[in-house]
Amino acid sequence: METAESIYLAEPLESEDLLGSSAEYIPLDIERPASLLRVVIEILFYFTVMIVVFPHWFRVERVPYLLGGSILSVGLLSLMMFLVERQALPISVWFAVLINIGANISEVAGHQHTPILTRGLIELFHWIWYLTMVCYLVQNAGAAKRVLLFFSVLLIVAVWAGGITFYGERLSLEVGIGRSFRNANQVAYLSGLFAVACLFWSLRSSPVLRPVLWAISAVLVWALFGTVSRAGIAVFACGLMVLAVAIAMGRGVRLGGIILIVVALIAIFQLGYLLARPLYLLEERLSYEPIHQGVRMRVYGTGTLYDLWDSKVLGGGMGTITRSAGITAHNSWIYAHMCYGGITAWPYAIWLLVLAIRILRMIRLSDVPRDIKLMVVAVFGMALGSQLFSNRAYLFFSCIYATAIIEKYTAPFSKRRMRASVAAQQHYALGEPELELASNSDFVGGTIV
Repeated sequence: METAESIYLAEPLESEDLLGSSAEYIPLDIERPASLLRVVIEILFYFTVMIVVFPHWFRVERVPYLLGGSILSVGLLSLMMFLVERQALPISVWFAVLINIGANISEVAGHQHTPILTRGLIELFHWIWYLTMVCYLVQNAGAAKRVLLFFSVLLIVAVWAGGITFYGERLSLEVGIGRSFRNANQVAYLSGLFAVACLFWSLRSSPVLRPVLWAISAVLVWALFGTVSRAGIAVFACGLMVLAVAIAMGRGVRLGGIILIVVALIAIFQLGYLLARPLYLLEERLSYEPIHQGVRMRVYGTGTLYDLWDSKVLGGGMGTITRSAGITAHNSWIYAHMCYGGITAWPYAIWLLVLAIRILRMIRLSDVPRDIKLMVVAVFGMALGSQLFSNRAYLFFSCIYATAIIEKYTAPFSKRRMRASVAAQQHYALGEPELELASNSDFVGGTIV
């Protein structure tokens, strides 16, 4: 039987698309059951994130290898669970490994730096394990919600504990707090994506939980506007537009969406003065920084083509600046290309393309509810936007969370797994379900009906 913990692909697939046989309905279990080990990994994951965000609070500098050792240990435990449960490792993790290999080759062969431990490479190495952890955790619906809640509250606490303004206007985090999201633009990207994700969650949450999610989103939006980040606000606006489409088109969420809109309008009228100063500063930035912005846009101009040609194989190393603009590239792909070469940047571009193709296939083929489809589109678009306007944005916790959510809902629609699904259904029709389930790692723990 279909359970609340399963989402099914419920549209017939054309025979020529798969194995040349007539397949009707292919059930795919997306949600994984809760387990004690998953809870243990979840708690350990929270600890690793907290010592990264608040290293001074945990006196990380006094305990050698605490930070890297904890990330590696919990990451390996998550990897072990993928293997024990006979699950395919997410393709994003494989691409993260490939990107790491390219970056290490560039640094070692081009600059004689120490592999993995060199500045920049160690963050990439940690990225592999954070991706593995979050991809494993979000497979369970409850854990996915708790991870989102944890990231959102953690960001609010970081802003409350270490929020400062520089140049008298933009919200940032003081030295020693935030680490990977201390910069104002980074705070903006994290705040926007987590706020939109919480609002999507509120569409299907219980009436008791909705006000909590709205309050968290409101604080995150306030932090977002406090950064006065033009790109961050633009990316957030795109996410809100997708949310509006979900409210208009999604079945079963319209009432929650209408309530959300009414509450939002009341809050704007009653508390709009809190955004008056950030909006004034945003207008000022738009008016007095066009020249500086022109310098930045040269990163996307023809001058950068020469920089990319120079780094067609190996890069110039961490922090390489563009000759055309005199600054580091505010684009994750260009930055990866210039710092670590084409051997790193092109696998990165292919990875994003693969995720986009999977999302399109999920939208076209699956019976996943529309609001969930649009949530996946929203987080992918917002993560992509942050990578378009910021260097190394794929390392942000918001992008790691978005990648894990995308993997969860789109991995079943890779052609390999869809072919396995057809094969499983054919074996079931022949009365041999146990044989196929035992040999098909994609269905361990699942149910074929």
